[in-house]
Amino acid sequence: MTAATLAGQVRAAAADSVLARLLIRVSAAFEPGSAVRVHVSAWESETAWLRDDVSKTRMGRTTAALARAVARAWAGSSARREFASAADAVGGTTLPERVRAIGIWAATAAVADAVLTPFDPRPASVSRWTLWAGLFVLGATAAIFAGPVASAWAEWRARRLR
Repeated sequence: MTAATLAGQVRAAAADSVLARLLIRVSAAFEPGSAVRVHVSAWESETAWLRDDVSKTRMGRTTAALARAVARAWAGSSARREFASAADAVGGTTLPERVRAIGIWAATAAVADAVLTPFDPRPASVSRWTLWAGLFVLGATAAIFAGPVASAWAEWRARRLR
């Protein structure tokens, strides 16, 4: 009988697993400043039998053809270019600017709901008004105090990821 813990036994059993190594690399990739990149090739040897079995079925061939068609369409899509340009625009902003934009969006959504509520056939409840009032307060706070909110967010995330 060994005195090893259950976690130690699992760690020893998973040491040679491609899946375990891949999960460790993926979790390491989420660390801030990590240069780890996970490649699909790590899965290829373990999933070759599955790909072979699926490719022999009609549904597998149809799905593969559909996936290739979607990939070809997406590669030349104008929506892809628009998403990329929007991502570049957002990526070029600072964190306080993003917080301010989110705050303005949230406050505007709350005001729009308050304006449109009289036209809604459903009854307006206290919980609904409280929810939208809370969203308005949070949005206005984020829009007005974007710098301190962004600093608090960054500090909280850094503390949480340690």
